[in-house]
Amino acid sequence: MDSENRPEDRSKTPSILVVEDDEGLRSNFKFLLEHEGYLVQEAPHGKAALELLRQSLQTDRPPPSLILLDLEMPVMNGWELITFLKTNRDDAGQWGKIPLIVCSGATHREPDILKHAAFVFPKPTDLTPLLEAIRSLLK
Repeated sequence: MDSENRPEDRSKTPSILVVEDDEGLRSNFKFLLEHEGYLVQEAPHGKAALELLRQSLQTDRPPPSLILLDLEMPVMNGWELITFLKTNRDDAGQWGKIPLIVCSGATHREPDILKHAAFVFPKPTDLTPLLEAIRSLLK
């Protein structure tokens, strides 16, 4: 077995949770980020992202190293997810420390909530600065 497939090495690999309702864009982000060497989980909206985060608590799996987040989504939008992550003080309080990168066409709405994001990119997103932002947060 080569070194990049050993379980102990994979546990040290940064993971990214991509929360995006557009399936094609979500798949493109996943492909790009996996090509860059990151582990990637996907969620089509904020509620599904919270379920993945809760599963990490139940399995003692570390939470994602970073969340890449759209804002305009059905079920639970990005603003609601940010608010939950940054204000919840129960057993999920650790999630408020996960760096957020927002990629959305609606970055002009609710700017006070967006102050919680490390980076905000408008859609369509230029991938070079996005990857540089991800690398800077996960180094």
